Amino acid sequence: MIKRARAKFDSLLTEYSPRFGLDLNYFVKGGFWLGLDQGFNLFKYFILSILFANFLSKEVYGQYSFVMSVIAIGAIFTLPNLIPAVVQSISRGKDGIYFKAIKKSMLFSLFGSLFMFGASIFCIFTGRDYGSLIFLFLVFLFPFYYSSSYFTSVLIGKEKFKKLAILNVIFSFISLILIGFVVWFKKDLFWIILITVLIKILIHGHYTFFFVKKELNNDFFDNQSLEFGQKTNFSHILMTIASYLENLLIPFFLGFESLAIYAIITLIPNQVKTSFNSLGPLFLPKLSKKESSRKELMGHTLKIILIAIVCIIGYVLVSPFVFKWFYFPYYDYVWLSMLFSLSLIILPYNFLVANIQAKLDVKKINRLNFFNAVFLSVCVLIGLQFGLFGLVISRIVYRTAMMGVALVKNL
Repeated sequence: MIKRARAKFDSLLTEYSPRFGLDLNYFVKGGFWLGLDQGFNLFKYFILSILFANFLSKEVYGQYSFVMSVIAIGAIFTLPNLIPAVVQSISRGKDGIYFKAIKKSMLFSLFGSLFMFGASIFCIFTGRDYGSLIFLFLVFLFPFYYSSSYFTSVLIGKEKFKKLAILNVIFSFISLILIGFVVWFKKDLFWIILITVLIKILIHGHYTFFFVKKELNNDFFDNQSLEFGQKTNFSHILMTIASYLENLLIPFFLGFESLAIYAIITLIPNQVKTSFNSLGPLFLPKLSKKESSRKELMGHTLKIILIAIVCIIGYVLVSPFVFKWFYFPYYDYVWLSMLFSLSLIILPYNFLVANIQAKLDVKKINRLNFFNAVFLSVCVLIGLQFGLFGLVISRIVYRTAMMGVALVKNL
C-alpha cells in the first residue's frame, strides 16, 4: 500500500516537472530533508534566543554576539570558498579533492589562531576582560573549528540530503541541550562560548574525519575546482569581513546593549534567510551538470521573490505576538524587526550566485563579492550615524541592491 502510494506520488512529480521547469522528484525529496534540517536548526536558534533574551543581561548577550562575530571573521583564514569547490568536484565524481582541501584549510587556519591570539592581547591591553581568556583558548581550538564542517560538502555533492539532515538534526539537538543548560544555570560568557565551540569540533569533527570516509569512492582529483575555490577566496574574505562589520562596530559606537537589541530584532528574519539558503545545496550539484536558460533563471527567481513577499507579510503579522510572548525585554523594538523583515527580498540571491558558481566564472564571482563588500561597508558606516534604525535601513538597501546586481550578472 505504502509502496504503491509512493510510486503514484513519484509519477505525479515526474508528470508535473516540465510544467514547473524543475526536476520535482529531486527538489521535493531533497528539499524535504534539507527543510527538516533547517527547520530543526531554526527551532534550536529560536529556543536559544529565548534563553539568551530572558536569562542573560543585554550586556552579556551583546558580548556573546561580539565574540561569535570575531570567530566568524576568523573564517577568512580557512579558505572558506574551498567548500563549494569540493561540492562541485564531488558532484562530478572526483572525490580526491576532499582531504586535500581539508589539509589546506587546516594549514591556513593557523593564521586564524594568530588572529585569535591578537584578539586576546587586544582585550588584555584595553581592559576587555570578558574576551581575553576566551580568545586565548580559541588559539588552540580554531584550526579544528571550521575544518570540522567539510562533511557537508561530501553529502551535498553526492546528493545524500537525508543523511545530511539526520546528522545535522542530531548535532542541533545535542548542542541545544548543552548550550541551553549552560545558559540556564551558569549564565557565564566564557562557558557558553567554550561549549558552543567544543560541541561543533567534537561532533562535526567525527562526521568529517570518520563518518563520511565510506562515502568517498575514488582518488580522482579535480584541480579546476580547487583552483576556483582558491581564486575566489580573496573576494570572499572581503565579503565575510563586511558581513560582520556592524557586529564589530556597534559595541564601540552604540554599546553592547545595542548589539544585543540588534541581534534580537534581526534574528528571526536572518534565520528565515539562512533556512531558505538551504536550497543552495540543492541547486549547486544540478547547476554544475546542466546550464539553465535565461528564461528558466528568471522564472525561478520570480517564484522565489513571491515566496519572499509571503514571508515578509507573515512576519509583520506575527512578530508583535512573538516579541510579547518570547522577547518581552525587547518588545519596544519590535517595529525595527518588522522593518528589517523587508530585507528578505534577498531570498533569490543564493540561487543566482549558485548559477554563477556552477559555471566556475571566477571573474564574475570576484567582481560580485568585491562590489558587495564595498557597498555593504559603506552602508554600515552610514547607517551607524543614525543608530539602530539607520543600520536596519542600510541592510534593506544593501540586500535589495545585492539581489539586483546578482540578477544582472546572470543575464
